[in-house]
Amino acid sequence: MENGFAVSAAAASHRGLVRSKNEDNLYFNGKMMPAKKGEKDFFSFTMDETEEPCVFAVFDGMGGLKKGHEASRVCAEAFKDSQKKVAEEDNNMEQTLLDRINTANENLCAVMKKNGQRMGSTVAALAVKKEGIAIANIGDSRVYRVKEDGLRQLSVDHNEAEYLIENGMLSENQALKHPSRNRLTQHVGISPDELVIYPSSNSFPSRANNEKYLLCSDGLYSMLGEEKIFEIISENEDLEHTVKKLCDEAVKAGGKDNITAVLINILNDNFTEEAFEEDQKTLHSEKAPSFGRTLMLYIIRLFDIRKKGQGSYPLTPRLIMGRFIFACAFISVLMCIFSAILRHLAG
Repeated sequence: MENGFAVSAAAASHRGLVRSKNEDNLYFNGKMMPAKKGEKDFFSFTMDETEEPCVFAVFDGMGGLKKGHEASRVCAEAFKDSQKKVAEEDNNMEQTLLDRINTANENLCAVMKKNGQRMGSTVAALAVKKEGIAIANIGDSRVYRVKEDGLRQLSVDHNEAEYLIENGMLSENQALKHPSRNRLTQHVGISPDELVIYPSSNSFPSRANNEKYLLCSDGLYSMLGEEKIFEIISENEDLEHTVKKLCDEAVKAGGKDNITAVLINILNDNFTEEAFEEDQKTLHSEKAPSFGRTLMLYIIRLFDIRKKGQGSYPLTPRLIMGRFIFACAFISVLMCIFSAILRHLAG
């Protein structure tokens, strides 16, 4: 570790006990799961310490949609050689991850158009080099930071449950078992003429001192919960053993979905307590979308502008009432703004 910086990682993926195929895939700094997985239940990868820039990602092919395993593979291929792009001087890692997600969406839409079949996938990605860390996600696959006191979710769940939480119609505890948690509001595999996808992303300085990050599909956290995941990571130092243990425990807990986990350890000799505190401030500074983009997303969510089969979901009476109240409030705010502008112009 000549430069005072090094990255090591391990990954594992299990078919689970219910699915006939493993529809998950991953990008492990240049490696991915094979196109033809066959009936093999378990895959794993390891990477010894390296000082080179790295990119990792998890993809969850849409359960219930045709060819989910192909969708996740197409997404993984879109990340090919992304670590080389990140290694370029003055490269914007966050933008690189967003570009790869958009490329995955374009490629998957092209495959769907050619085959006439609906497919979709989530993405949770992390890029790291000495100068910093970047994350990006779409769907409900997650990126966690492993802290001394527990897991801290860095990604954003793009599902109906999260939308209901944001609008005060569900508590976080209620959302854990609510059926809407499986209904995605965004994912890869949506044509731009149906919905413009807006992945979540963030970047922050690399101030870690032997600190871990976890990327995983919902098959892991839905089976074990964050407390159990943290317990397993805390009790095991070896990364390879830890990811295998996570998969094994998720299978024992029921294995109702495919399970994929990537655990990354970052060493940095330049770590200081002052830098660490600054890192926390940077981590929590969300990058707000533009007013126009926010308005567009709210209108899409409000009126459910989607074609049948493309991540659509049923409108419950409670949801309809919530949208009606939101529409009234939204229109009232617009009227107040226009009224104020007119008064200003008249005065």
